[in-house]
Amino acid sequence: MAEPSLPAAAENACGLQAQVLGWAEMQGWSRLEQPAGTSLDQALWQDRSLIRAWCMRGTLHVLTPEQHQVYTSMFEPETVYRELWLKGMGLSLAQARELECTLARALDGGEPVSRRELAGRLGMPIDSWGSLLGPAARLGLLVHGPPRGQEVTFVRPDRWLGRPYVRLASAEARRCWLRRYLRSYGPATRQDYGQWAGSRSAAQVQESFQLLRPELIEVEVEGAKLLALAADEEVLGRAEELDLPGRLLAGFEPFLLAHTERDHLLLHQHRPAVYRTAGWISPTVLLGGRIAGVWGHRLLRDHLNVSVTPLRRLGAQERRVVKAEAERVAACFGRPLELAYT
Repeated sequence: MAEPSLPAAAENACGLQAQVLGWAEMQGWSRLEQPAGTSLDQALWQDRSLIRAWCMRGTLHVLTPEQHQVYTSMFEPETVYRELWLKGMGLSLAQARELECTLARALDGGEPVSRRELAGRLGMPIDSWGSLLGPAARLGLLVHGPPRGQEVTFVRPDRWLGRPYVRLASAEARRCWLRRYLRSYGPATRQDYGQWAGSRSAAQVQESFQLLRPELIEVEVEGAKLLALAADEEVLGRAEELDLPGRLLAGFEPFLLAHTERDHLLLHQHRPAVYRTAGWISPTVLLGGRIAGVWGHRLLRDHLNVSVTPLRRLGAQERRVVKAEAERVAACFGRPLELAYT
């Protein structure tokens, strides 16, 4: 399951939002051999085949409506409505639940409502981190609407999509969410999944694995016992035979957040170059399934400048792969490439 994501803090600065949405679009490009033919803006605001919403780990993601419906069906408010959160918001539990009803009414008209307008309808301020709206958003009561310049808007998903948002059975939703995680990122541990899903309850994570138990197998990877889908056993058995393509992964790449332990991706001393402060994830060079460098780009009038900082020595063939990937990035922006190593 592709999971383009970004920290909620990204909304704090004007202009950062457009940059991060650019990364989200480039995450899609890194997964496709050919252009999709549809821009992210078109999919979000015109076709409405994708939505942008707070969900896992309280961060913003781009998902399909179906993925979002599964997530909201498994989300349990009590994992957020704890004493510390209520105290920080200055609310009682009853007031927090009443806020959900007020929010649903405030967005009932179906039109996009700005943060300022929504704060007026709720009668309370809304900070740019979305702290007050986060739990309601994760219940499926609101998603992001089309921006008004630098101003964020919100809509109710059932009104925005023009169809009811039916809540699925919690057990089935949790099985589906874990199944998709393991299909995309397995083998993995329970701790991996709990961290990725943003669950604060080990018991809930254990219960999810128990629900999916008939579909799971235990595998050993470099001495560690991990869990995977039985349906993936054959392809996992051929993993060492696979010729992994090189990729320039975009910033905030979800693949880099799928596991608690990351030694399979890069050496410990290189982590600060990738996993930076405030939840920022650098764009990375992936070669042979491991991170071999970081990169950045600058869009200039007549070309795209791509700069690569290797974390180890790159061979001639690897540099050819990096150049080919950089050409794909330049094509994404419709510019000739200027590639430099730093």
